[in-house]
Amino acid sequence: MKHLFAACLLLAALSASAARLCTKEIKVGGEGQEERSAALTFFIPDRVSGFRLIDKAGTVRPMTVINREGGKIDAFFNARPGETLILEYHDTPVKSPAAEQKSGLLHLYKEFNGNTVNSLEQFQTFWRNSLRMRAGWEKRIYLGGNKLGNTNNSLNLYRGVIRIHKPGTYTFHTASTDASFLLIDGKLIAQYPGRHWIGPAQTGRFKGTAELSAGNHRFEYYHANNQWSYFVIAAYSRPGDKKMTILPEEMFLPLLPVTPGQLKNDDGSDAEDFSWKRTGTIDLDGRQMQELTFSNGEVLYRFSPGTFHKNGYTVYLGYHFAAPFVSEKKGREMLFGAMKQDEVKPLDSTGYRFLADAIPVFKMKELSSRFYDRILYFGARMPKDAVFKFYRTMMMDDDLVAERYEKIEKELTRMLNQSTDHARLELSKLLFYCMDRRGEAEVEFRKIDPEKLIPDFRRDYRILEADMTLFSKGFDAAMELYRNMESTSRKMSEREKLEADGNLVSLRNALITRRFRDATDYLSRVEKARPEIRLNPEFMCLKSQFLAKQGRPRLAAYYAEAVLKMQPSSQTAAGASLFLARHQMRRGKTEKALRLLNEIRKSYPKSAEAIAAETLISELK
Repeated sequence: MKHLFAACLLLAALSASAARLCTKEIKVGGEGQEERSAALTFFIPDRVSGFRLIDKAGTVRPMTVINREGGKIDAFFNARPGETLILEYHDTPVKSPAAEQKSGLLHLYKEFNGNTVNSLEQFQTFWRNSLRMRAGWEKRIYLGGNKLGNTNNSLNLYRGVIRIHKPGTYTFHTASTDASFLLIDGKLIAQYPGRHWIGPAQTGRFKGTAELSAGNHRFEYYHANNQWSYFVIAAYSRPGDKKMTILPEEMFLPLLPVTPGQLKNDDGSDAEDFSWKRTGTIDLDGRQMQELTFSNGEVLYRFSPGTFHKNGYTVYLGYHFAAPFVSEKKGREMLFGAMKQDEVKPLDSTGYRFLADAIPVFKMKELSSRFYDRILYFGARMPKDAVFKFYRTMMMDDDLVAERYEKIEKELTRMLNQSTDHARLELSKLLFYCMDRRGEAEVEFRKIDPEKLIPDFRRDYRILEADMTLFSKGFDAAMELYRNMESTSRKMSEREKLEADGNLVSLRNALITRRFRDATDYLSRVEKARPEIRLNPEFMCLKSQFLAKQGRPRLAAYYAEAVLKMQPSSQTAAGASLFLARHQMRRGKTEKALRLLNEIRKSYPKSAEAIAAETLISELK
């Protein structure tokens, strides 16, 4: 008796310690008198340990939590249209019975080991033995992706209630990537088991019939997906129909709408009601930047899934599966917002790396210099290769076109302190092709480890190696290196080669008519397919002319000089020499210019270039 009395005192003490902290009124909308399910999302602060739903009589109403992410909770309960319920927040855990789903199409998701599912019984066994992952609501089963998780090796159960208005014999169809099973009132009606593509089922061949009365019927659709693609279709044919129709959204008994009220303290005064939602996601090949908007108007940008605390709440942000496409306008707004956030609290390396890739994707030139200054200032937080990649994509190309080579050299040299082989390769190219400092270029080039370069840069490495060889060892040695490179010419017939070389006429015409975009496309296309064409003196002479007309004389001079290292015709050699002589005159290199002009006069005495050389020599004297 003494022990029983002590136990009663302990229970009384525990009950006294449990306190209701605050409440929120939940108004249920909808029409009719039928009890249905209603979805509810609410947010609980860290000080709350328990919650439950009660009606006005104080009776606890069943409620099922389908997801919990930090302080954000997704649940459903059953009610009738017009009801008003109270959501209670407690400082200790409280018991609340689970609700049985009566409307809405609920999607439940799990992961499994990826075995082939050949029967409904196998699916159910895998389902029982797999951990529950997450859940959400769908409008119908006509999906080309899975918003709840990875598509590969996933188990998915869609559960709801369909309403039949006219009794009769109905035919149901399923189509899916890998196994699917469609049940009505617990009976298997249509199935497409095994591993397969969706295509064979889209004609409606995987089907079954059910005799249905007017009214509500339980609907279940099981889907086991073993591959990266994800497609599910549930369709039906009504009595007398000759064609099947996707099960429409309105056929599924809908959820009741709810309107949450203001969060109240237990004394009836207003409490701080804090909430948040995901308002945007930029996805770059699986890497994501997510925008969170809070009820107080604040916006935050996150670059990695995880948990953080804000205003006394735990905020969890998971990976956004099946992230929707972000418009260019929205994407630009998000990137500007992230830069503003960075000014208040600097981003981590993941955020900087993401912005380095996203700013070029959204073509935000106006943000590039500002961002570049930030990543240089916080160099330790920025991955080495990402700094170079951003500079090359957003800034270096403009400087190259404007021949601001000294500026580029300064930036690339600064990056060498971070030991990036990609920056060293670009510096080697700059010194060799653009700045006529070939000895320094070769010194930098020898420091590069080609195995650390990505494929496109590795190709540039081989081309630079061959071009350096042309100047140091001659045409034949350079040709040997070019022959070892991948080229479409290996698969071309002699006629195809002649036709390709004949296209030089098209390039000449594009230059004459100043169709520089056409010329650029042609040059890029041909050099990528046939890198050895860089040892064609006529082609390189045309490239030199093209660059000169684009206002890039320093780079044009390299190609003109390279032409003279090949085996050019007399006319091509004379033209390249004259261009180089004029280039040296503009640079104030009179001695070099005179040497070239005298060589033209001596080697090509009867050419138009020789006459022009005589005139230029007179001007110099």
